[in-house]
Amino acid sequence: GARGGGPVNDGFFAARVGGSVNYELSDSYSLDGSLDYRFRNYDNDDRRNDSDLRWNGAVSRNVGEGNWVAGLRGRVSYRGDSTYRNDFGAYGQYRLRLDEDNQVSAGLEVRQRRYPSGRLRERTRNIVELTGGWTHSFLDGKASVTLDGQAGREFNTERADGDANFFGLSPSINLSITENLSGFAFVWWQNDRYNVERLGAPGDGLVGIG
Repeated sequence: GARGGGPVNDGFFAARVGGSVNYELSDSYSLDGSLDYRFRNYDNDDRRNDSDLRWNGAVSRNVGEGNWVAGLRGRVSYRGDSTYRNDFGAYGQYRLRLDEDNQVSAGLEVRQRRYPSGRLRERTRNIVELTGGWTHSFLDGKASVTLDGQAGREFNTERADGDANFFGLSPSINLSITENLSGFAFVWWQNDRYNVERLGAPGDGLVGIG
């Protein structure tokens, strides 16, 4: 079930299908691609259904203890009432293995979040995002803890909030319980600082505006 629309709990059916491919080239290069489709259908006809298609294509190269990745990625999401959200952009990331137990990473992405039509069209915007992370493994590699951070700016938008700066953190922990069973937990926190601060403004109650 899912909580939404006030105190009502609505049942839903969810499905997900996807796949990825990796093709190794010479000189430590490789090509990577993936598709991921998700769908959620609510029993309540008054709730909007969701669908989401994510895609990614990249080239990577290993250099010593480091790995470079550059690629394109995006998603097409249905947001109800014939409203769609299209995300697409270019990104790059560098990962470096410091020692047997520690790894750091840094990345940059430039993308656009576009609402082609409908009531949310004014929320179309460009986004520049910097990311960084540190991963530490322990228990002989059977567990690891990661601290990721992000910061960036949203701009070139017609929304009433105006442009915005944002920053956040996302710690996580991974644990291998047996050879065939593992688990993870994570927390996501982000702070958005808009040019215009609004309280209870029209549109704030819309679900899934993102």
